[in-house]
Amino acid sequence: MVQALVSPTTSSIWQAGWRLCGGLSPKRVRFFHQVDDPHSHQLLCLLPELSRRFNVQVLLHVVPPPTPDQDPEPELAMDFIDRDAREWARLYEVEPVGQRAWTDEDRRAAQSRFLAMKGPDLLEQAVELSRALWAGATVDAVADPTAGLAAHQARLHRGGYYRGGSVFFEGEHYPGLARWRMLEAHLGGREGSILRPRSMPEPAVSRAKPGAELQWFYSFRSPYSYLSVEPVRRLVDTYDVQLKIRPVLPMVMRGLQVPFRKRLFLVRDAKRVALQRQQPFGLLADPLGLGVERLLAVYPLAEARGHGLDFLQAAGRAVWAEGVDVATDEGLFGVAESAEISPEEVKAAILDEGWRAMAEDNQADLLAHKLWGVPAFVMDGFSTWGQDRLFQLQARLSPRA
Repeated sequence: MVQALVSPTTSSIWQAGWRLCGGLSPKRVRFFHQVDDPHSHQLLCLLPELSRRFNVQVLLHVVPPPTPDQDPEPELAMDFIDRDAREWARLYEVEPVGQRAWTDEDRRAAQSRFLAMKGPDLLEQAVELSRALWAGATVDAVADPTAGLAAHQARLHRGGYYRGGSVFFEGEHYPGLARWRMLEAHLGGREGSILRPRSMPEPAVSRAKPGAELQWFYSFRSPYSYLSVEPVRRLVDTYDVQLKIRPVLPMVMRGLQVPFRKRLFLVRDAKRVALQRQQPFGLLADPLGLGVERLLAVYPLAEARGHGLDFLQAAGRAVWAEGVDVATDEGLFGVAESAEISPEEVKAAILDEGWRAMAEDNQADLLAHKLWGVPAFVMDGFSTWGQDRLFQLQARLSPRA
């Protein structure tokens, strides 16, 4: 079933259906706005130019924060979003976001105001209000926002996504600035992107020490971890940095919830990233449980022989592109061969429980850096999360001599 849902044919049929439903009506883009989310604010400020350039109507849907089952670490998530929004503003020509402590009363009053907006200049009104709120302004509520928030959140969920700060067009969600250029391509963009990098970071970034250690927190069940292998390989080949791979257990095996809606979006999104990069993806064999444990048990051998990246690449391709069951000896032997590990060595490794302490230590360090998901990166006092955040590391690195 999952393979069918992530196939290019299914995506094409899905988008064609949305176009057919739209008929000859103007293109409509739906934006799901969370008033206290810095990423939402930055996207909102780009939407007037998007509407003008692509001649699209933008509909504003105000949504509450994600439900607890969709956001297992809400405090860590908001801390990361605050830091990440500042990084985007430092490196790209997007709206800087001030720091603000939102009370429940502030949030509900702001939601009420956004829900009440009408008129042809609605986007401009929304941008003006959002800028004022992030500058510290307070507003009075004009109505109870509960019903409107519930209706908009239901629409968000029907579209297959789970949190604000996302643009929806023809059956596809484009969350955050990291998917902005995909959205422009879907809209038919041919000229330069609205999302433009700064010629120089503002404020300037501190360069990492030559030969700084880059810690890379990785999960064998994360499609984004797999998609980060080749970009990380290019990064360490190009820049003066020493890579330390730190495998962790998947979120589900750490007791965190990943509901079906979220899992389905993550796999479909990973598929479109893979298509864009021409990376193999789509024939899946979930390694959850025994498969993950066996990969974690064998990985230290690959690392000791200098083949850590090769092992990660082979494991990721097996799990996400070739449908290989690594919980079987045959499947695991094939992955281990990439790191010159024999079947006898694999059998000995999976009897050793030492990997559990390694994974627990790595997980504790990940949380100590206020991160919880993978792939995550820590280097010289800087930390970030996501296969699409490597540009933040590159801004801090010097090329190899």
